[in-house]
Amino acid sequence: MFRALKISILILSAAGFAGAQSDYHLSQDSNRQVYLNSAFAHGHRHGYEEGFHAGDEDYQLRRPASLQQKLPKERGYRKEFGNRNSYMQGFETGFRAGYADSYSGHAFRLVHPLGQDPPSLDKAEVSGFDQGIAAGYRAGFTNSDSIADDPGIAESATWRCRQEQHADNFCSGFGPGYVLGRADKDSVALLQKSAAASLAKNTR
Repeated sequence: MFRALKISILILSAAGFAGAQSDYHLSQDSNRQVYLNSAFAHGHRHGYEEGFHAGDEDYQLRRPASLQQKLPKERGYRKEFGNRNSYMQGFETGFRAGYADSYSGHAFRLVHPLGQDPPSLDKAEVSGFDQGIAAGYRAGFTNSDSIADDPGIAESATWRCRQEQHADNFCSGFGPGYVLGRADKDSVALLQKSAAASLAKNTR
């Protein structure tokens, strides 16, 4: 019954402690350099954590799946996170995916590297990388581009981006963004198919 509750509590406790000090994802997370370079990816991570908790709560309380009504108004943005709009967009996409994974009974999945860490970038380069992450995410989520399956999704997406003659920093973000968007699409699609069955099973 409490399949994900302990994980959610640990996630939120760590996030709360980090918020009081410095943001954990910018200091100790294995993807910290990605989050330093991309407000979208950083917002996505925060949103995923919040969504995972909300999805678990709805499941435990035997409520039907509801993504939009659960999105919190306060999303934890701070100025040092970078572009506010990018962070907010990332948060919303992450919340949706985290909720879907948790409610569907999947494990918390944002524990693996998003790809090879980018180097430290200056302000102009960060903007390009962040835009690449967001664009890659949208492409992966909609599958508007035909990219080969594993292994090498990120590499294939990055190669495709460079063939279209985008800037290197943009394409460096596009690859991992594509992988993230494609995984999130699978999570949300699964929730749409399984939510009714999961709720029915939970009420027995």
